Amino acid sequence: TRAARPVLRRPAVPRRTGSGGHDQPATLFGEGPDTEPEGWEGIVYTAYIATGILLVVGLSYKPNTSLEDWAYWEALERLKRIEAGEEVKFGVHYSQMTAPTFTKEGIGALPEMEGGGDDEDDE
Repeated sequence: TRAARPVLRRPAVPRRTGSGGHDQPATLFGEGPDTEPEGWEGIVYTAYIATGILLVVGLSYKPNTSLEDWAYWEALERLKRIEAGEEVKFGVHYSQMTAPTFTKEGIGALPEMEGGGDDEDDE
């Protein structure tokens, strides 16, 4: 008896790969190098550049909110207070006490600084 073998047959039509023999150069979206820019393209490219600049500038001025940096400045402020002979209490955040804060009375009023070295005895 014959052992069962898989039957391998070659296809009757040879396989073809490729683009089918077109002589046109491959371009993105079917536009050639001599295609003139459309009216909306300048506006879109300007918006892309402006958005990129805004992202770079905005992210470079982003506030630093890392826990490690806060702990570093808090430890420095506590060391300053200990060296100056002041009492340091657990649970009080001293690094935020020295930062000035600003308040406004209403719309159109100038902001006024409170805390952070602003002495009211000068008035």
